[in-house]
Amino acid sequence: MDVQDLDDAATELYALTPAEFTGRRAELAAQARGGGQKELAKSITELRRPTVSAWLVNQLARGAAGAEEEMDEVQALGADLRTAQAQLDAPAMKACTKRRHDLIAALLQRAETVGDQEGQKVSAAARRELEETFGAAIADEQAGLAVTSGRLTRALVYAGFGEVDVTEATATPVSATQRHLRSTAPPSTPGRSTAHPGTSSSRSKDPSGQAKSPGRAATGATGRSTRTADPQAEAQATQERAEAAQEAAREKAVEAADIARADEAAAIDEFEAAERRRDDVRAQEVQLTEKLAELQREIVRVRHELDDLTRSSAAADREYQRRQRQVDQARKAVLHAERELDHLNDD
Repeated sequence: MDVQDLDDAATELYALTPAEFTGRRAELAAQARGGGQKELAKSITELRRPTVSAWLVNQLARGAAGAEEEMDEVQALGADLRTAQAQLDAPAMKACTKRRHDLIAALLQRAETVGDQEGQKVSAAARRELEETFGAAIADEQAGLAVTSGRLTRALVYAGFGEVDVTEATATPVSATQRHLRSTAPPSTPGRSTAHPGTSSSRSKDPSGQAKSPGRAATGATGRSTRTADPQAEAQATQERAEAAQEAAREKAVEAADIARADEAAAIDEFEAAERRRDDVRAQEVQLTEKLAELQREIVRVRHELDDLTRSSAAADREYQRRQRQVDQARKAVLHAERELDHLNDD
């Protein structure tokens, strides 16, 4: 894409993922700078990389995951709610509150769908920021315009009274009139004399009207020569050197700012990756804690069963021994009876 103005750059950049944003911003700034649009290049480098929650809102504003109707409903519901509040219409306010709850829930679901499609996990913190941003958009008209602009850079918060400050929350001002940057052409350099000393054009005249050599001045009887200076040319040269030095310093500052923003973006990416890893580890910790608690409950249950079985085993041993004694006694009785019978038979 050939960048024509800041609006073109913002339209492209805020459609990208946060991971793609920084690199493409540097490319567009370099493209503008190479085309002589230095003011535009500076403005492009100042476009802030959106947070994850702001990026998700921007995608929904562009209709991602089929969110067109819900995003249209944000401003419509906001207008209805403000009308109901102004008229102190309690039933209407109650109905708007129900619509607000349902709308935010639907938008959160759409946002999670976008995150899944782009491989970006929506953390609990990002989800809270989304809820606050959509709540602010419904409560405040300027916040609603910011959310539906598709150029949000950070989450919005509504304190419950007053207006939401969206000045630093959008890439470009939230207004019906967009600010466009004009290309700046390199400053023109006033012409300077290039005549070589010694030519007729370089000769000056003394007050008497006679020509003098440009490299000499009348010095009376001494005949000593001195160089004549052109104050205007010298001032112009000094100004050009100062402008060149200033431009070089600005270019260096722009490059340093690009590097700093790239480092910031990398740090944010690493922070968000660490946040995701922390959330994953915490989730695993919760799962293992629950599993451990379940296993501990199972251990207690099994231990009770084992204690019951141990007692039953002891009782069974006692019963076995008692029955064994009964069998021994019965066998002795049988032997005794058999001996008595044999004795009677012998008689």
